[in-house]
Amino acid sequence: MEKFNENILIVEDDVQVLMSFERILKKDGYNITAVDSGNKALNFLKKQKYDLVLADIIMKGIDGLQILEETKKISPETAVILVTGYSSMETVIDALRKGAVDYILKPCDEEELRLRIKKALDRQKLEQGALKAEEYKKISETLGAISHELNNPLTAIIGNVELMTLDLPENHPAFEKLKVIESSAEKMAEIIQKMRDIKGIERKKYTKDSKIIDIQKSSKFRKPDAGTILIVDDDVAITKLYSNILKNCEYKVDAVNSGFEALDAIKKKNYSIVILDVSMPEMDGYETLQKISEYYSRKRIQLPATIMITGFDVEGILQKCKNKGAFAALHKPLKNKVLIETVKEAEKFIKRN
Repeated sequence: MEKFNENILIVEDDVQVLMSFERILKKDGYNITAVDSGNKALNFLKKQKYDLVLADIIMKGIDGLQILEETKKISPETAVILVTGYSSMETVIDALRKGAVDYILKPCDEEELRLRIKKALDRQKLEQGALKAEEYKKISETLGAISHELNNPLTAIIGNVELMTLDLPENHPAFEKLKVIESSAEKMAEIIQKMRDIKGIERKKYTKDSKIIDIQKSSKFRKPDAGTILIVDDDVAITKLYSNILKNCEYKVDAVNSGFEALDAIKKKNYSIVILDVSMPEMDGYETLQKISEYYSRKRIQLPATIMITGFDVEGILQKCKNKGAFAALHKPLKNKVLIETVKEAEKFIKRN
């Protein structure tokens, strides 16, 4: 026989019925509290949490309907089943409207009682599971949004500190201070990573080794301007940072701050590499990538290798951007070295194709 361990409060002023219910449900392994009045029931409800309350409707003093109402005030998630032998259907319907999950007519046999109790508890578990899932989803979305918003300023801090230390000797008075800033920023990045872990996002870099789309195999398509990179990010601090990093490596760089500006830019110049932020207002990275792909295809120009930058799930991004030119996806905050290495990989890919 299957055993259970839920806590059940039985409220019944007929002692014989009370003892019968207690005996039946204890055999199934439930933790039973049995009382013979509404007053006693309310005292227990205030002291202990119950999964289910089984209460007779007709009792002296505090009746079953009052117990139902008080139970829902004290513990809304507790299931309530009312027992009746005299009440009209109007009373039963009223009880169901007030939150009772079921009702049992007296006299009831052992199997019916056990079945009704189990069904009510199973339903309660499903509802609580759905509520917890919804709560977790909201928490997860909030954490994801917060971590994403923190990533941009953190990327700017880490990246600019790295650039500044490149120009300073290690014995310079400012060098050690900059390293302290860098270390603190990296600790913040670790905190953001923990927030991502709660959300279920792994920090990885995904790079495609194969050609991105079949259209690139055709020799009829013109090559883009070699070495020209377009940076697209709505955060000016980020576009300036990426521009400085890549210009230090002697790349030709253009930077814009929206998807619309990116579309204007590609009409004036063909780019070999596009660094594209996923989360932008008005036109996000997905839509921008789609429109860039459509434009280059119409013009019969080889698609640029696009590096997607995000604070979210990089694997999901590459899946979503399949066959649209996404070469790689990187997480913010990212090290300057990672950006440079990925651009070099993209450059090699373009030259091979």
